[in-house]
Amino acid sequence: MVEFFDTSAIQEQEFKKFHRAYKVTSTSDDTLFILQIFYVGIAVFWILLVSYFRLWKEKYSFILLIPLIVFFITFLYLEDVSPAVEENMSKTNFLSVGIILTLPLLSWMVKEHTGDKQHFITLAIMALVLSLFTFVDIWVPESRLTIYKHFRSTLQVMSVCLFIYALVVYYHYALRSVK
Repeated sequence: MVEFFDTSAIQEQEFKKFHRAYKVTSTSDDTLFILQIFYVGIAVFWILLVSYFRLWKEKYSFILLIPLIVFFITFLYLEDVSPAVEENMSKTNFLSVGIILTLPLLSWMVKEHTGDKQHFITLAIMALVLSLFTFVDIWVPESRLTIYKHFRSTLQVMSVCLFIYALVVYYHYALRSVK
């Protein structure tokens, strides 16, 4: 089949127009830069938090790498995040409500825990505090709403990973005491 004109140039222009319309940088290039700095900063904060509370002392501490992996992946794809993706990712915040509802379960688990209770309580309290911070509404201009959504998302990632880690540590010791 013979083509009379080259369609690749038209397709490339349409792709660029579509891509530009849905990039986070379409609102402002400084938002992208701020988010990149934010993710580097939040990764450093996570490392300092884990180091300060010596959370790595258990066998399953590789779970604590999950937030760093999530932050790195997000950092890589920041330029391609569209407002539609942001809206879809932050529609509901059932996570924080669910974590608060686990408080009675955590209090029961602390009583039954056969491992380091102080370590377990530290994990649970840190996860709860990070989760509660997602309820704090910060009124920002619409141009900075993207940054706020990313902030809340990072708090949720850290909170969930701490809860997962606490549960794994608890069940590790629970299964050891059963044997």
